[in-house]
Amino acid sequence: MENKVVINITNLSKKVKDRTLLDNINITFSKSEIHGIVGRDGSGKTMLFKAICGLINATTGEIQVFGQTIKNEFSLKM
Repeated sequence: MENKVVINITNLSKKVKDRTLLDNINITFSKSEIHGIVGRDGSGKTMLFKAICGLINATTGEIQVFGQTIKNEFSLKM
């Protein structure tokens, strides 16, 4: 079975003021894999999904979906 990379997250960090919400996240999601993202309230789960969807800018790092780098174009239009 082919393991095509669908989402690749490299060195993703998000800081707001003095608070680190995501700290150096590295994850690869491949086709036909099932993953779960779990954590306590305020641990950054929603922030991670917003970054993947391009709704927020990460402070550092890169997100690629199907090989295309995600940019924060949606929030710039709002």
